[in-house]
Amino acid sequence: MDSILIGQKLEALRHCITRIVEKCPANVGLLAEDADLQDIVVLNLTRSVQLCVDIASHLIAGSAESAPMVRTRGAWSS
Repeated sequence: MDSILIGQKLEALRHCITRIVEKCPANVGLLAEDADLQDIVVLNLTRSVQLCVDIASHLIAGSAESAPMVRTRGAWSS
């Protein structure tokens, strides 16, 4: 496992979360009216999820554990 790579991904995740916090208005009505704010929040949420999945993949790859079983199109696979 490359701890430098994981650290970089965690820093990118921190940046995404900071952007979400900075751009989320206190009132959901304001968010509903502002398409630009919605785009910023959705983009950073998407990036955050992708980074979490990527970090988890690196951690699993660097461990002795096998990949979890996932259900795809009605069948279980690893």
